[in-house]
Amino acid sequence: MRDDSGLLLLEYEHLKEEQRLRISTRDNLVYTSLGAFALVIAGAIETGASAMLTLLPPVCMILGWTYLINDDRITAIGRHIQHAITPELVRLGHPADGVFTWEHRHRVDARRGQRKILQLAVDLTLFCLTAFIALSAAWMNAPHSAGLMMLIAVEGSGTLVLAAHFIRNTMSGQV
Repeated sequence: MRDDSGLLLLEYEHLKEEQRLRISTRDNLVYTSLGAFALVIAGAIETGASAMLTLLPPVCMILGWTYLINDDRITAIGRHIQHAITPELVRLGHPADGVFTWEHRHRVDARRGQRKILQLAVDLTLFCLTAFIALSAAWMNAPHSAGLMMLIAVEGSGTLVLAAHFIRNTMSGQV
């Protein structure tokens, strides 16, 4: 019987590299979002066109969704390592308490729940509250047309869906 440990370790290394890249992408989306928000807000101020603020919710939704997808894949990789690779290495004779201990330890940290809730608050503020503030400002300051009101309603609904996904992922342990 051949030892599959080398293949499992190679899979682990490749998955950890993908995880690192996704973490970097996810974290950079925060800075990308802040830059995009600044551009839209500056454009609305410069032109005096409050309706331009309706550009902010689609930016929030696209970048927020991309953030969520990357975060979901980061979590999925961690779960695969924990539930597939680690048990297989133990089955092949590696000591159970010495295989990828970080993959387990950071999940049982007593402050993990608090960090998840704080991260949810940050994510909702960045990607959802920002969109709602922009929609409110557009509604209060732009001339009310049927098209603008419909756009605000659609963008508000989309932002609520995004918020629900952030909350669902946090409450289900995805984040």
